[in-house]
Parts: sequence; C-alpha cells; structure tokens
Amino acid sequence: MPPTGFHSERIGTTGSISNAALLTWVNLIGLSPFDDEVRKTPIGRKGDCEMIPRRSRGAEHVLAIIIAALMVLQSAGGLILQGLYRDNARVTSAWLGNDLVTLVIAAPLLLGSAAFALKGSLRARLIYLGLLYYELYNNMYYLFGAAFNRFFLIYEALLVLSASALILGLSKITIVRVGEAFKPAAPRKWAGGFMLLLAAVLCVIWIGQIVSSLASGSVPRMVTNAGWLTHLVAVFDLSMIVPPLLLGAVWLWESRPWGYVTASIVLVQCAMYSVVLIAIAPFQAAAGIPGAWDLTPLWGALGAGCLLFAVLLLAHMRSSSTSASSEHY
Repeated sequence: MPPTGFHSERIGTTGSISNAALLTWVNLIGLSPFDDEVRKTPIGRKGDCEMIPRRSRGAEHVLAIIIAALMVLQSAGGLILQGLYRDNARVTSAWLGNDLVTLVIAAPLLLGSAAFALKGSLRARLIYLGLLYYELYNNMYYLFGAAFNRFFLIYEALLVLSASALILGLSKITIVRVGEAFKPAAPRKWAGGFMLLLAAVLCVIWIGQIVSSLASGSVPRMVTNAGWLTHLVAVFDLSMIVPPLLLGAVWLWESRPWGYVTASIVLVQCAMYSVVLIAIAPFQAAAGIPGAWDLTPLWGALGAGCLLFAVLLLAHMRSSSTSASSEHY
C-alpha cells in the first residue's frame, strides 16, 4: 500500500514530468497494485487534478469476453465437429463430457461472475478467479493430452489468456481489505480441514499409483489407457491443485487474508472440475469403457464438499465488502 498522505501529496517540481509519465504508464498497462491511489494523484505542477485514465477495468472486460467466447467455440466445436478428436475412445469420450460442462456451465458462469466482479463485487471476483483457474487447469489437458488437431491454437490461446486474466485479476485485490471482508464466524478451520483432506486423497491416489508402478517396473494403467507418454493427471494435480490446497488450508487456519483468497479460488476450481469428472462417466459408458462409473461417487462427494465450503466461505462476507464501488478490494 502507498504511504499515508499519498493522495494529498503533489508530485514535486523536480522530476514531476518523469513521475507523471511513470504513473500514466503503470495505469495504462492495468497492473498497478494501487490503481485507485494512482488515479487520484494530481500530475500537474500547479495542482491541476488531471486524472489518469482507468484502462485496467476495460482490459479485464475484454479479456473475459474473449476467454468466454473461445471457451464456447472450443467446447461447441468439440461436441459438433466429427473427427476433431483423434484420440482413443476413452480419451475422446472424456473430451466430450468436458466440453459439455464447459459449454453449459463454466463459460456462462465465467462471463456472469466477471460482469459482477467488474462492478465491484469482491465475492464475484473470487468466483471469477476460481473459474479462470479452472479454465487454466482444464485447458492444460487439451494442450498437452489431446492428439494434435485443428483447435491446437485455441487451446494455446486459452492457456495464455486465462493465465494472464488470472494474474491481472489477482493484481486488483488489496489483500488487507480481503481480511476485513470476511466475518469472524467464517468456517475457516472446517474449510481448511476439508482442503487438507482433499489434498491427502489426491496424493494417496496419484502417488500411490506411481510408487506401485515404479515398484513393479510397469507403467501406470491410466497412462497406457490414455495413450499418454506420462501421467498427466498426476503432474497437474500434484503441481496445480495440491499445493494451493495445502497453502490455503494453512493460511485459513492462521486467519491470513491470502488464505481466504486461495481457498475460494481452489475450492471453486475443484468444485467445477468435479462436475467435469462426473459428466465424463456417461460418455465413457456409452463408448463401452469398462468401469466408467467406478469413481463417480468419490468425485461427487469431493465435489459436493468443495462446493459446500466455497459457498460457506463466500456467504460469510460482509455485504459492504461484496459490492464495493472501487475496482480494488
């Protein structure tokens, strides 16, 4: 945060032009950690309160629309275009279930939450960031797990844009205000405990498979069934899901503001992807894949837990903090 009195101090005579230019440039690229303060700072030597344009909100708006449009294009194309996916039946049916959820649920939710986030809702911003993280994680599978196809550049674009939008969205959060936004009664310890449980389940499943295969000198069955070169699910879960679950849980227990941010994002992401895992089952069953429904109860239970604690955390936010007029929180 800028020092006390930043709003009222004028840029001095010496170096005022260079300082003003720097502030203008920072605001134009939309990554200032204190845009509100920058906009209110006078940039003229005579105290003319010339305000720097607000561009970052427009950048976020454009990014959200582009990402949602590409999500619709990718998922609708996957469902409609015959022969787009050149993978085996098990993997192709997984793409179809994934596409259905992205088209019907994820893309509309992302666009809707982005609209409310840009109006100043902190709650909507946390949901929006969670959906961006879902898209980033989800699209990793298409980019690195799908056989090369006509949508390769769409997968690449979505990966880059969702990562960029996530970074931009996080830069708009004033972390001190997040800590003030959540009520003391928020079930942070229960949510943290569940996140530790979820991280433990994922570690047991994937590390157990890997250790078992290494001990027997074989390749994990999931890798051979999918036709992959390595265990992509273990790679992505152990690097992108387990660490934020662990960090978020610890920070929640310590009542740190970043704990609420991390927990909200990862719980929304996991809840959304649990729906994907459940939606894949009927497509695989229709394709004649044995054991298509075996893990559905587990994904359903874990997904319900993620959704429950995401809702409970976000419900324990002060109303005055969920509809701030500023684009910073």
